[in-house]
Amino acid sequence: MKKFLFYFVLFSSVYMNAQKTIVEEKFEKNSTPMRYYFLPNSDKIVMEKGEKGSSTLNIKINSISSYDSNGKKEILANNFECLKSRFSITENTFQLEDFEKFKIFQSYKYVVNGKKSLSVNRWERERNDLGISSVNDVNHIFGKNYFNDKYELDIVNSKGKNKVNFEKDDLYLETFDFFSKKQKITLITKPDLKRLLDNEQIQPEEYLGYATNIIDNDKFEIVTKSISKDYKSSVLYRTFYNMEGKLVNEIKYPVTLPTKYLIYSASSCARISQKLLGFKNATPIFQTDIAINDFIEDNFTKDIYVYGLFGNTAKKLNDDNSPAGYYVFKFDSAGNKIWESINTIDDKDNFNKKIHLVRLSSNLLNTDKGLFFEAVGLYSDDYLHYSFLDKNSGKIMNKNKILHKGYKSYLIIKGKEKFIYSSIKHDDFKDKFFDIRGLVAIESNKNFADYLRKIDSKKKLYFDTIFSVKGIWLIESDNESYYKVTFFNY
Repeated sequence: MKKFLFYFVLFSSVYMNAQKTIVEEKFEKNSTPMRYYFLPNSDKIVMEKGEKGSSTLNIKINSISSYDSNGKKEILANNFECLKSRFSITENTFQLEDFEKFKIFQSYKYVVNGKKSLSVNRWERERNDLGISSVNDVNHIFGKNYFNDKYELDIVNSKGKNKVNFEKDDLYLETFDFFSKKQKITLITKPDLKRLLDNEQIQPEEYLGYATNIIDNDKFEIVTKSISKDYKSSVLYRTFYNMEGKLVNEIKYPVTLPTKYLIYSASSCARISQKLLGFKNATPIFQTDIAINDFIEDNFTKDIYVYGLFGNTAKKLNDDNSPAGYYVFKFDSAGNKIWESINTIDDKDNFNKKIHLVRLSSNLLNTDKGLFFEAVGLYSDDYLHYSFLDKNSGKIMNKNKILHKGYKSYLIIKGKEKFIYSSIKHDDFKDKFFDIRGLVAIESNKNFADYLRKIDSKKKLYFDTIFSVKGIWLIESDNESYYKVTFFNY
């Protein structure tokens, strides 16, 4: 009997350690969950709560709290009114859009380690020719939505506009100190274009591509890529600058596939826009060649992983092609290659089909279980290929293809905005709807799947899933009466 109790307690302890309820609350009239955010550096979930209105222009946020994987809660802001919040790369600062009923937000302020700035007028900060920001602006990545603990940053041309032609324009760094409201524009040294233009891959309707990232409070980077004429190799350049616009360092990461060809995909760095062909369902296009691959950085070791797709034939940007597999190259912080992992995907029904590559996304995540790679068919192709790779060797530990059934998801329920928009069905879970990574978690984490099977509800339930370096976050809700956040260890 004692032995039985010992094993029962041991099993219960293991099960409890495998998952933890972080927060579970009911919807209240003035305290309804509106949005959540994940902060990858600190591995925390941020929850916005407030009062729902009749439209997205009438949402009133009145509290923002964060939760770590142990369930520790921190109130970041309380007893105020705002429309939406955004967080900096440092995760110490957040931006609050001031609330004005039935109006597109006119102003915003910053909260830095609890200290609040004065309001900033939105229209005074718009820098492009149209007067409004657009996600389709070529190369546009900085601006009022991109900031650290002191500055908003932007790259502008000599006229102060952020619609920059990287090949032809001089580059200027614009910094806006949101406490003093002082703006400074400084000419910066442009990365070497000769190494980018010699490949002659840029077509007349396209632009030479670059990306920008804020590193911390002292540095930002411009990312460029040189692609060989035969598409068998590329070099990713990270050019680092300080906040005065001075070039301080550059590291390059070469990728070579002797028997294959680098191809494009809709990665997070890709610049994509709707082609103006005069009809509604025109295929979007890549605006720049920077979509040839992408990279992630390990926040702890500072190792770099460059990843992308390859094919058996070379094609120019925006030409249809047939994907054949993917690659991951690991480099240390100085740019020295540690290993390469080149993996074929044999899937003639979906992945290997000839398509415009803007319809195929690729992504890489750093998790405690390993590197998680995914290739997802977009638009009408409902499939996912995923792999978990060993970070020390690049070898595949687990992989699979998932076919899923889409479900039409309405943005409005009873005149109000949803909290969770997941819309993918799973045959084993009736009236439960998932995001794409939820399907992977069901297959790869037994505790995750067991938890879902034990939920008994007659209502439709919605689930969002986040893979982090510590485990798996699950956000669930019926979008009407309750929400819950659960953390699972790998």
